[in-house]
This record gives sequence, C-alpha cells and structure tokens, in this order.
Amino acid sequence: MDWTNIIWAGAAATAAMTVLIYMGPLMGMPKMDIAQMQGSMVLEQGNTAFMMGMVMHFIVGIAIAIVYALIWEATAIPVIWWSGLIFGLVHGLIALMVMPMMMKMHKEVQAGRFPNLLKAGGMMGIAGFIVGHLVYGVILGLLYTPA
Repeated sequence: MDWTNIIWAGAAATAAMTVLIYMGPLMGMPKMDIAQMQGSMVLEQGNTAFMMGMVMHFIVGIAIAIVYALIWEATAIPVIWWSGLIFGLVHGLIALMVMPMMMKMHKEVQAGRFPNLLKAGGMMGIAGFIVGHLVYGVILGLLYTPA
C-alpha cells in the first residue's frame, strides 16, 4: 500500500465531504456541524471543540480511507470512481445505523444543548448524510492509486 497516497486521498475525500456538509444549508439542506458535534463529545462546545472535532473528523476520514484501500488491495475490485461510489454507499448506510447510538451517547445531545442531527434534519438530513458519503467514496476512488 502506498501510505502517502492513501493518506492524501483520504484527506482530500474528507475535505470534499466536509465542504459539502458546510455548504449544505446554501443548497436547502439542514445545517450539520460535524466538527462541533464530534469535538463536543470530548470538550465543551465552542472554538476549541470545533477544532478538536475537525481533527477527529479528518483522522476518522483517513482511517476509513485505509480500510477502503485494504479492501481494494485484497480483492479484484478495481480502484475507480464507481467502486468508490459503492463503498461510499455501504459506508454511509453503516454510519447511518451507528448514528442513533452516537446520539444516545453524546452528552450535549442528551442535555439538549446540541441537536440530534438525524431527527433535526429529517429525510433531507439523511439524504445529505448519504450523499456526503457517496462523494467521499467517489473522490477516494478517483484519487487513490494502489502501489
């Protein structure tokens, strides 16, 4: 595995997904502050939590990119945009199943200081959540080149 390539591809795919998340409200999607959500799991809400959450978000994005690369390299599945799209769909559906558990564990959501993103966003929020993962997968499929 080309570690430098997968780390950069994972960071770029995460950046693309992140831009889409934060531009979502301009396109009629509900607001989803992924950095504040992740950061406030370990810190009080605010600038420090936002920065911590953004670091966490990129670390997770790169770690998941490594999982994609391991699957691509262990199988005969070609590394291309459409396999990234399929991986992104599976990834998004798995993440969607995990989100309710995360919301139950999140101290700020339980205290009512942070919205439950799946409930607050409704179907548009869920659709945006899946689209973000599809974009992540496509970008990764386009940028990652196995060694």
